[in-house]
Amino acid sequence: MRIFPIWARIIIVLLLAAAALVVGLMVGYGVIGDGKPFDALHKETWQHIIDIVVKEK
Repeated sequence: MRIFPIWARIIIVLLLAAAALVVGLMVGYGVIGDGKPFDALHKETWQHIIDIVVKEK
């Protein structure tokens, strides 16, 4: 018998991946990009980035 079932391992891996994504966003935006780290989590920031990428010509 296993200590952790497979479904628990999958959930843990997904949670760790999500945490790594959030930390990576904050480091990239806050440290490398010279912004405030928590601004990387705001919807308005991402809407602004999308508007820049998809701007009409």
